[in-house]
Amino acid sequence: MRFRLAGADAEGPYERVFILSDYIQAVNLSVWTPGRDIAVDEMMIRYEGRAKETTTIPGKPTPTGYKVWGVAQQGFLLCWNWHRPGKDFGLAVVLSLLERLPLPAEGFGYHVFLDNLFISTKFALYARTRSFGVTGTCRINAGIIKDLLALKKHDDKDVIPWGIVYCYTTTDGLVSQVGWKDQAFVIMISTLFSGYKAKTERLRKRPKETSSKAKTSRAPFQGQPQAMLYIPIIADCYNYGMGAVDEFDHLIAQNAGLRHIERGGHQAIEHWELRTVLSNSYVLALRVNVPLPRRPINFRS
Repeated sequence: MRFRLAGADAEGPYERVFILSDYIQAVNLSVWTPGRDIAVDEMMIRYEGRAKETTTIPGKPTPTGYKVWGVAQQGFLLCWNWHRPGKDFGLAVVLSLLERLPLPAEGFGYHVFLDNLFISTKFALYARTRSFGVTGTCRINAGIIKDLLALKKHDDKDVIPWGIVYCYTTTDGLVSQVGWKDQAFVIMISTLFSGYKAKTERLRKRPKETSSKAKTSRAPFQGQPQAMLYIPIIADCYNYGMGAVDEFDHLIAQNAGLRHIERGGHQAIEHWELRTVLSNSYVLALRVNVPLPRRPINFRS
């Protein structure tokens, strides 16, 4: 399939596909009403040609290409923003994506899972003023309480036992800061979860002997390759909720397609958008209560 929507005179790859992009996002929001929990994360569209819009992130499954910020739920990509290198929009990326979602029902709001690129205590407080909650892992410069920072530094010696949870709140009581010893000491910020007591049982796999913090992280398994262990609700919800964008990425990776290669990076973006339609259609079909089609009649039988 080959077509052009914005004309050859468009200045960049994003401008050449913006009509198709806006239309697909509008359809996405018309057929899927988001629930409470959503995730914002980055994606990469593979493209290794010459274009000033491309980005290289070492260590990623797709290290070079166009970076996209997307908001998703249960593997369904709702809408996205293009990333332009050299322009640091910061937290405005999250806000612009959330503002494009339909307003939640009266008395309710969105709960957004974020990675450590965006979340901080200051942003969590601001999110409350915009009527949405946030949960995510954070960096040490995110306004963390000194006690948690000291614990994280202390864990460099691998002395904190696995599973211990430390819970703190800001002085105004509006933001929770939780430290949890998993394979490493993880610090999380949330305006929804407190971290106190609430845990759930999950099947966990034993880390390798060569993994970091192996001494404490392997101890709960008592020599078994896997075990049912209790983990904090905040960590469990984050593990499942934050993966919404990754679920979408995995689905479109299974349908790479046969893109006709020509000059111009807009073709890579165009094909990604078409695969987005296929992936979202698949997720939508899984979630709706529609009976399977009847088995076709074999007229030769």
